[in-house]
Amino acid sequence: MSAQLLNDIVSAFVAAIEAGTVTLGQYSFGVLAIAATLAFYFQVGPQVASGGVGTGEALAGFLLLAVKIGIVSWLVLHLPDLARAAFDTFAQWGAAVSGGGFTRQNFVSPAEIVDMGFRIARPLRDFGTNLLNFFTTDTSTLIAYQVAYFAIVIGFFLVALHVMMVIIEFNLAALVATVLLPWGVFPALSFYADFVVAWLTGALVRVLLTAAMVSIGLPLFQGLKFTLSSGGDPTFYSGLLAGGTALMFATLSWVLPSRAAVIAGRGVSLGLTGSDVVAGAATGARFATLGIRLPLAAFRTVSPLLKAAL
Repeated sequence: MSAQLLNDIVSAFVAAIEAGTVTLGQYSFGVLAIAATLAFYFQVGPQVASGGVGTGEALAGFLLLAVKIGIVSWLVLHLPDLARAAFDTFAQWGAAVSGGGFTRQNFVSPAEIVDMGFRIARPLRDFGTNLLNFFTTDTSTLIAYQVAYFAIVIGFFLVALHVMMVIIEFNLAALVATVLLPWGVFPALSFYADFVVAWLTGALVRVLLTAAMVSIGLPLFQGLKFTLSSGGDPTFYSGLLAGGTALMFATLSWVLPSRAAVIAGRGVSLGLTGSDVVAGAATGARFATLGIRLPLAAFRTVSPLLKAAL
């Protein structure tokens, strides 16, 4: 018996999400056409109609908008392939941290993680069964071994659950990107594109760090050996230590990638946009103008005083 059911669940989710990505991809170019039309009428149109800018500047604005539309259309057209390649790359980078023996295929198989947890905890389970067969009255020892057993199993199950969530989350981010990314050409609604880019970035960081944590932890636990008593059974201390270590491994695998993903997503969302640059340039120009006017005003004030003194 294995935990293949977890792999089947992940495969079913990913297949459904990829089918949804293809379906939404049919609407992405329509969304891009609407965003491009709005961007043209609200950016280039007023400049040409008002006549406040030269022909060259208006043409440059139109060409810049056309380049943005072309880049976004190419990204939307190849988004499923680009997302799949990015996921495989980051997962492979994380898997390479262990130095070998752990691959991307192992990472995308949560069943292997759960099965390893059961294999590691098997000696504790066997020892508990033997105690029951001997009708022992030492219930505290029996309970302690059972706690250690379930700590190992639950710890590895939580790691597998986190891997499942990482895989599904990234595919959901790619799904949403098909209809939100085109809004990046229209500055008034570009926050939709900023959101999905930040989500994809955070999801990729989460994939990388989760794969790294799993690739480091699983080989270490594979070589785990309980300290055996004179009767060949795992000792009380080694059992509890293994259970606590498994829970700590699960906690680190959950917390560290999630925190890093939040930081990465926040950093992208706080990145400078075109409107920020324009606002900063305008503010700098105002300060520069003020810096020029202050010396002139001071000169005009001081000059009559000097003339009167002389």
